[in-house]
Amino acid sequence: MQPDPQPAHVPPPPPPLVVPRPPTSGWATASLVLGILGLLCGWCLLGIPCLLAVIFGHLGVRATRDERRGGRRAAVAGLVLGYVALVPAVVITVLGGIGVVLDVTQPKPEATVTTCRINDQQNVAWVGVTVTNKGSISNSYTVRVAVLDGDGASVGEGRVYVSNVAPGQTATGEGTIQLDADGGTRCTVTKVF
Repeated sequence: MQPDPQPAHVPPPPPPLVVPRPPTSGWATASLVLGILGLLCGWCLLGIPCLLAVIFGHLGVRATRDERRGGRRAAVAGLVLGYVALVPAVVITVLGGIGVVLDVTQPKPEATVTTCRINDQQNVAWVGVTVTNKGSISNSYTVRVAVLDGDGASVGEGRVYVSNVAPGQTATGEGTIQLDADGGTRCTVTKVF
């Protein structure tokens, strides 16, 4: 019987070929992060993260074009998120700015208390108010009225609603205010909105 032949020496396999990945573009990463931030809260930050995501996304796409840098997908995702969030953020910012301008330029209405009947036994005050619309459009108003005691301390507060006051016109409204304590002597307007 012949002895088993010795296995031939097999050389070890060559080490795996490792191709290093190119470094990721910082522009692409920044675009993706700002795109996510813009999508979540870009509207309350005046759309700035959205705009930066778009700018950085374009820079990231350009930086990854020749493949010396990675992150092209992140740059494109940041671009898409930036554009998707930019439109509503700009609309909300513009509308908010218009609202602020209109509120500042709109003349404030005048409101006065016309009647103030206080009943300490029932802890209630019946209040009548007049509102003059000094603006250029019809409006409805809420008048906050406080009932004060002889020392000027509040013993109750409530609201009276006056609806559909035409420009330049005066309208009246009535309401009741529940009092927290006795001793109310007068009613006064604290705010009109």
